Amino acid sequence: MYGGKRFLTYYLITGIGAALVHMLVMYISISGIQSDAAALMRAPDPALFSAFVDNHFPGFKSQLFDFMNAWTADPTNGEYINKASGYMNDLINLQMDVPTVGASGAVFGILLAFGMMFPNSLIYLYFFFPIKAKWFVILYGAAEIYFGFANNPGDNVAHFAHLGGMIFGFFLIRYWNRKLHRYNNWE
Repeated sequence: MYGGKRFLTYYLITGIGAALVHMLVMYISISGIQSDAAALMRAPDPALFSAFVDNHFPGFKSQLFDFMNAWTADPTNGEYINKASGYMNDLINLQMDVPTVGASGAVFGILLAFGMMFPNSLIYLYFFFPIKAKWFVILYGAAEIYFGFANNPGDNVAHFAHLGGMIFGFFLIRYWNRKLHRYNNWE
């Protein structure tokens, strides 16, 4: 409907918007983890370290089990405190070094555009269940919000990037439609 140049512009803007939202969410997440790590190092404690790992890196609990037991047995040992600091730094660096590759945020922007431009078009889920495009997009967006906040440790999907593509797409379409409406009123 918008033509090739506008489609490319839309695709690129939603992709860049998805990346910006993802980077913002990652920054907020990492800042919270770093803040918790700094608080723990001000008052090092094996129980607090265990809670830190449980809250932020539950997948590593089993790998650090022996260390946590040894530190619990000797909580004032400076060597264990230094090791805990090293483990926290390693875990934070591991979290920061996760690459994000893909165009799914831009694809979600296109999904949103379809839902906004053709809201009553039927989409057949699994070839049998009809649902209007607007409801499909809303449900898919709600699912992304849920999965984004669920923070499942085994989930390697950038849910907030998907939402970022949808958000930037929504505002870009609104802007273009408002500009088009304003232009048409001059005629």
